[in-house]
Amino acid sequence: MGNLTVNKQRLKRFTIATKPVMEEYLAKMDVDLSDYTFAANFIWLANSSGFYALINKCFCLFVMTGGELTMLLPPI
Repeated sequence: MGNLTVNKQRLKRFTIATKPVMEEYLAKMDVDLSDYTFAANFIWLANSSGFYALINKCFCLFVMTGGELTMLLPPI
């Protein structure tokens, strides 16, 4: 599955190439939890369809399961 558009918002496929983008936003946080690492999310989404978008200067991570789109983490 490629990119996804929802209400005119383009969501990009979450891949290994997303790592520098996500880590740029994670570096701005002062949180030391595995949920907020690229590696944990990459592994978690290995068998799912993951997407991301930059919305209002926030990194937003989504997962598509069973035809439904869910935000995996709060906006970063």
